[in-house]
Amino acid sequence: MKNYAGFTLIELLMTLLIIGTLSAAAFSRFNPAIFTLRSASDDLVSAIRYTQQQAMSHGGLSLYAILINSNGYSVTRDGAADIDPMSGSNGFQQNWSDINFSPSLQITFDGQGDPGLAAPLTITLTQGTESRQVIIEKTTGFVR
Repeated sequence: MKNYAGFTLIELLMTLLIIGTLSAAAFSRFNPAIFTLRSASDDLVSAIRYTQQQAMSHGGLSLYAILINSNGYSVTRDGAADIDPMSGSNGFQQNWSDINFSPSLQITFDGQGDPGLAAPLTITLTQGTESRQVIIEKTTGFVR
């Protein structure tokens, strides 16, 4: 009697059926808005940290601020558009057509990196039914 090694057709079909069911369940939970929102909030956190770092590196001689509006942000130096650190072009800003930022405001950092806030500030980013929050601490300006 010969002993054959391998899988039977039934075992292979059952494996494919289980994999198909699991992938269908995972795909139905996939929401691209979550990834877009995460990317936008990470980008905002980076821009706020960049603005704070620039204010501290210039010792308060230049006023660095980040202007947050309903669909994005822009970084300014002494009231004029700052240079984008990635491209070197004039105008460090980012806007999204499908994401709302709330509240709209300006945050100006001093030479010690203090944003001059009376209380921690929460910025909410919303896309459809999904939302994320970016929090800026009042004295240190730490962003999370």
